[in-house]
Amino acid sequence: MSTDHAYVHRPQREVLLEAMLASEGGWFPVPLLVEIGGIRYGARLLELRRLGWIVESRTDEASPNGKLYRIHPKKGPPQRKRVKVLLDEADVAELLERGTVSLAARVELADALGSFRHNREKL
Repeated sequence: MSTDHAYVHRPQREVLLEAMLASEGGWFPVPLLVEIGGIRYGARLLELRRLGWIVESRTDEASPNGKLYRIHPKKGPPQRKRVKVLLDEADVAELLERGTVSLAARVELADALGSFRHNREKL
């Protein structure tokens, strides 16, 4: 009998998703997530969120580590990809003044510039 290596060596994200969906909305304590998804279970949950899965968490004092997680069976749209760009303060100001960027980008740029200027002396 041959081994299906694609199944045996599938990503931990898939193993975690399969287990959480099989529980039909059941809550998972952190030790169980570590057992299924590995020590980087938080990264696997983030990957699932970015793929559109709705992952809930709640605090539970009776649970080891105090947190429980579950996944909803219906998947939403995947998160949009974000790009991190490092710009000089003057370039951001120029983009805000003269650039043709979307409203969402304008808000993010203005927020980043305001935060930078507020914390400039701390850098």
